[in-house]
Amino acid sequence: MYDFLIIGQGVAGSLLAWELAKAGKSVFVIDKGNPYSTSNVASGIVNPITGKRFVKSWLMDEIQPFSLKCYREIEHDLNVNFLSELSIYHVLNSVQEINDWSAKAATFHYEKYLSTSEIHYLDKEKVRNPNGCFEINGALKISASNFLSAIKNWLEAKYCYSEEVFEEAALNESRDFVEYKNVRAEKAIFATGYDEFFLKKHSNVKFSPVKGEGLVVEISDFFSENIVQGNVMISPTMAKGIYYVGSTYEWNFRDELPTESRKSELIERLKDTINCNFKVLEHVAGIRPASADRRPILGFFPNSRIGIFNGMGTKGFSLSPYFAKHFCDSLVAGKALLPEVDLKRFF
Repeated sequence: MYDFLIIGQGVAGSLLAWELAKAGKSVFVIDKGNPYSTSNVASGIVNPITGKRFVKSWLMDEIQPFSLKCYREIEHDLNVNFLSELSIYHVLNSVQEINDWSAKAATFHYEKYLSTSEIHYLDKEKVRNPNGCFEINGALKISASNFLSAIKNWLEAKYCYSEEVFEEAALNESRDFVEYKNVRAEKAIFATGYDEFFLKKHSNVKFSPVKGEGLVVEISDFFSENIVQGNVMISPTMAKGIYYVGSTYEWNFRDELPTESRKSELIERLKDTINCNFKVLEHVAGIRPASADRRPILGFFPNSRIGIFNGMGTKGFSLSPYFAKHFCDSLVAGKALLPEVDLKRFF
């Protein structure tokens, strides 16, 4: 019998499996193996400073160093390469933005990420930045596909992975264990991201999913090793000259398919940001599993052996390492969950 059955091998499920295995627990992971899952098509960015007013992301002083350590550890242990440490150059579009940035740069607890009040000017033949840019330090870029493939290969080598569409009716819960087909475990944890069936079944757990679309593009003569944030974010991939461009935000949507209207919007926003020629190679879309209160959701349902690890929203690659360890510490050592992420807040 396994200690934990994990349903879903996106970034959240992958990192929870990793942390539990490190802690000496046995895991079995089920995933449908969709190469266009939300985690697979994500930009994979850990961004310390976000929003129109340049606010430091929640718990970033703890999350950024932990994420860096965690991802580097996985790279080392699995002999793979998926992580880049880089800067974000945020284009200043107005006097208000210049004032907001200047105020933040002069604030003590922002100095790790905004280490200078100097305005940078990127090559104006390539990037439209008449007011210049400011630099955000400490950003991370994870190749989502490389990371997820590495974890899948690791699980398969341990014979604890099954690629299949999960059948809810085949999951049975008893007083002492849960059982799915021929897999028996002490507990089951759903890390399925946006799962319409699961969300309807557990409607008291409040989600506010956000659809996002992005482009994979080839940009002539751009060659930026860092991220450029203008009217759209342009982040380098691990392939030279290939960039991820995104993304859009949509709270009212019919499905998770890419749309021509959002593709056109992203192309226009990219044209507003750079002066270079580019070619669209791929158009992707996904639905981010954001919670209504914009906090992760961890824990077990009342009087049940079935739990959830979800709700990372637009920050899956930022929040998942830290909260996978946080959840693991609760599961293994009995440490209390932070009230603001505990599933109990919905009951």
